[in-house]
Amino acid sequence: MLAEPVLAHTGKQLRKGLLVGLVGLVGGLGVPTQIALAQTESIPPSDVSSDMPSAAPSSTPSEPAADLPDEDVIEMPEEALPAGNSDGESGTLPEADFAETLNPMSAPFGQQNFVPDIALILDTSLGGRSLENADFGRLRQPLSLRGTDLHHVINAANGFNLNYAELTMAAAVDPYFDLFSAFHLTSFEFEIEEAYFNTRGLPFNLQVKAGKFLSHFGRINPQHAHIWSFSDQPLVHSAFFGNHGLNELGARLSWLAPTDFYLDLGLELLQGVNGSSFGTAGFSAGTQRLPEVNLPNLWVATAKTSFDLLDQLVLLAGLSYAQGGTRLAGSTAATGDLHLHQLGASEVLDLENFAGGTQVAGLDLSLRWFLDSYRELSWQSEFLWRHVGGSQYTEAGRTAWDAWQSGFYSQLLWRFAQQWRSGVRLDLITQNRRGDLTETAVGQPRYSALLEYTPSEFSRFRLQYNLDQTRALDGKQIALHEVFFQINLAMGAHGAHVF
Repeated sequence: MLAEPVLAHTGKQLRKGLLVGLVGLVGGLGVPTQIALAQTESIPPSDVSSDMPSAAPSSTPSEPAADLPDEDVIEMPEEALPAGNSDGESGTLPEADFAETLNPMSAPFGQQNFVPDIALILDTSLGGRSLENADFGRLRQPLSLRGTDLHHVINAANGFNLNYAELTMAAAVDPYFDLFSAFHLTSFEFEIEEAYFNTRGLPFNLQVKAGKFLSHFGRINPQHAHIWSFSDQPLVHSAFFGNHGLNELGARLSWLAPTDFYLDLGLELLQGVNGSSFGTAGFSAGTQRLPEVNLPNLWVATAKTSFDLLDQLVLLAGLSYAQGGTRLAGSTAATGDLHLHQLGASEVLDLENFAGGTQVAGLDLSLRWFLDSYRELSWQSEFLWRHVGGSQYTEAGRTAWDAWQSGFYSQLLWRFAQQWRSGVRLDLITQNRRGDLTETAVGQPRYSALLEYTPSEFSRFRLQYNLDQTRALDGKQIALHEVFFQINLAMGAHGAHVF
């Protein structure tokens, strides 16, 4: 007979207790408040047994149990309440203000919403190579159309190197946009490496990304240098896209397919100023003048997928294609022939005063095998192919010019302990036909090996060795040996690395 009133009484006490806990939590956050609980229905004394504890126990045990009041008010400590008004009334938090406290996005100009995640990443190294710095700067990379600038690359000099410092900021602007920026600093330059926004919550699993960003072409290109598994880029990437990768102004539209496995399709429209494969600059050759290209000059299509082959074995795959106009202006006036750089006793062809188009296609495959919580074996490989076709302009006229080039890298990494990892990588040129020239350096490899220690998410120590047989100095192929000890440190909040 007593069960129903006792349960009802207990339920009301629980509800009040939960509200008290909520008010305490809000008060702990420094938010003054006074909450009036909803009016509760008193429990008639006749319905409660005299041997049950009273609803409001008194200081004297012999006193009868008191009925619950019609309305209970829970007061916060006096110091937590706002100052009273001129009439001496205690301050209360208006209902609207309390709602904004529980939902920060309803108060978008609150100070806490203006503080982004900020991180600083520092990369430095110590080491050396089998060439003096001056000779290293004269080396040629055979896949490059215009030679390779080796002065500002990572590990550019013998001895100590301050490779870069990267400052990143990221935040959710509002329920509709995320904003990210990365500033790249070296001893030679300061640049906005990335500054873009992403949309949030578009229908049909669509997302728009716009600003300056690293293209999603392939596996390596979208990654910042501190995420790379090795300290330097694969040769084919640095040759086709330069030391800074395919990094452009533009916009990207992506669609995440509603499938039971990951499938992301993307289309990018970019300005196309990348001087290693594309370019928009105008130039003059004799009486001929080609104006610069002002419209977006490059588009990129990507398809990326991943799925589980086994419980602990994951396959990641991607297809990428880029096509755009190519304008390579000359560093000096055209003299009736292709521009030649004098490198000691050799002459190396550079493509200048050229207008045409370029297509680049890529295939990337990755396998990740998770043996347990700490040990992992991962394999990653990319194959890139490029065709450049157009006309070389000189004072005498123009000449048709084409190039077909391709190469790949393949790397294997073994995490044998929670904080230790080792790995090897192979770079190989598979095709390099330029104009009327015969293929050079085809089949010449670069071998790399590393040992890496990662004490935490914020620090990494890496020892890497390279044997590069793709380079030429004074017209002769050489074997370049490199050993570098690299330190990468980060402070502040930074996003998770790409899987």
